[in-house]
Amino acid sequence: PYEDQLPKATDFNAANQILRHTRVFVPWSALGVCIGIYDNAIKYLSERKQFGVPLTSFQLVQEELTRMMGTIQAILMFNWLATKRFEQDKITIGQIALNKAWATLRGREVVALGRELL
Repeated sequence: PYEDQLPKATDFNAANQILRHTRVFVPWSALGVCIGIYDNAIKYLSERKQFGVPLTSFQLVQEELTRMMGTIQAILMFNWLATKRFEQDKITIGQIALNKAWATLRGREVVALGRELL
């Protein structure tokens, strides 16, 4: 319908520009989910005790938490770089899509690790 059309949009370029803007921010959402899962895992594992000590004192748990945080840091850096390049108009739609795909893939890994720990 006419009322659903983008204002001042005359061709697909307008829609492509909106996609370009929104795709830059999708990986930030994935990062937020990862941080939330990590925070919840830390809280739960710090409170829960086994053999009289918190679960966070076990090396296997620490290793998974470290993997989670390492991946979170990597997603953060890639997102920061992509956003910086986007602000400077020095990024292609392909690079934006690659960052989105990579960040969400790694985000699913963080979620899987968090699920294992909880």
